[in-house]
This record gives sequence, structure tokens and C-alpha cells, in this order.
Amino acid sequence: MITAAPPAEACTEQYVDAANATLEAEGLNTTGEGFAPITVTLKEGGT
Repeated sequence: MITAAPPAEACTEQYVDAANATLEAEGLNTTGEGFAPITVTLKEGGT
């Protein structure tokens, strides 16, 4: 049974921030900026 709130350092975004920085340094988009939906036609049987 949990009887107390977790300490503040139990939740951190340090790994997310590091991953995003690495991806952005490689020139990858991590924000969805420039996203444009595409039209997809579903066919029976998945072909």
C-alpha cells in the first residue's frame, strides 16, 4: 500500500529531453511541425 506521495525526483523528463536533443541534432523533426495527413484507401484483405 502506498502511504505517501513520491518524492519530486521520482518523475523526471531528463531522458526525454536528451532523446529529443539528440534527434534534433540529427536534423529530425520531433514536434510534428509540417505534418500533413495523407489519404489512405483501405482494401479488403490488406492488399
